[in-house]
Amino acid sequence: MGVSVIPSLVVQLVTVGVSVISFYKFIDVKHLEIENSETQESDYFLYGKIVKDFVYSREQLLDENESDVVADHDELRDSPSSTFILSLQDHRLYFIKEFTLSPTLSNFKLLVEHLIKLQISEIIDEIHTRKKEMNKLNGGTIKVPSKKSLRISYPSPSIEIVKLSSPDGIMEFINSMKSVNRFELKINKTNHEADLSSLFKVLRDQNKEMGPDSKNTLIYNKGKKSLKHEKVIELAKAASEDNNVNFLVKGDAVDGGPVSGTEEDFDLKMPISEIEETPELMAYKAHKTFWQLIKDGIVKQPRVDNIKLVQQKIKNIIELFGVWNSKK
Repeated sequence: MGVSVIPSLVVQLVTVGVSVISFYKFIDVKHLEIENSETQESDYFLYGKIVKDFVYSREQLLDENESDVVADHDELRDSPSSTFILSLQDHRLYFIKEFTLSPTLSNFKLLVEHLIKLQISEIIDEIHTRKKEMNKLNGGTIKVPSKKSLRISYPSPSIEIVKLSSPDGIMEFINSMKSVNRFELKINKTNHEADLSSLFKVLRDQNKEMGPDSKNTLIYNKGKKSLKHEKVIELAKAASEDNNVNFLVKGDAVDGGPVSGTEEDFDLKMPISEIEETPELMAYKAHKTFWQLIKDGIVKQPRVDNIKLVQQKIKNIIELFGVWNSKK
């Protein structure tokens, strides 16, 4: 087991609500290597905390008799956190909310996107400045690309968080529907993961050929009769096992009212008896819990399509952490 430390990421996102100002930041981000007793190989993780730092302001309170309101300005600061553990090998994310008001997965996604956009902007600014200097030194003979054109060469990546779903919950929900009227599949791009379904592989291959910003959505609408429940269940469960496909099912309940569900409605949640003293111990617990779900047949073991390429990327990331750590 090895742990290397990287500087805390203090990029902030600010949200302003009614009398509430919140800041989100990453702190104590580290790299961790865990020996996997199931595969006899090392698994690599990034882990740390995302903190929501906010101040809530109040302006008035009910009086002692609760018959009138009186001016009473006061402020309360709170900084709840969530622990995140990201597997560098199969891109699985273990996310642990530690308190009621802790940051959510949506907050995590937005902060990562913001961080990446800032990094890409720095790269574009650096290239643009270097090209301008080269052009000046060469008497104006060097073409200086515009920042707009550089953004085409350095686009912001697409980040999707697809929750693990319960196959039994999906089957029970769809079977309870009187009529299945619409079923949608959104095929997300993967990072070197093998497709568990030949259908998803064909759709992803087409998506790649269409261009980097293309979206691939498959839609089934009912005709005069309901879509076949068993086929919808089959595809919805396949999407759940793939972990890189979003689905939406719409229809009518037994009482005739509209009903709908997505993978978000059937997400797997594992209760944790207690928060471990250190993030390292939380990483061990989350990793062990995930592999127990695989052994119990509740989720599928991730399959990596190009393990050598992934291993090289992990090696590059770890070496980069070492460089960052030496600068501290």
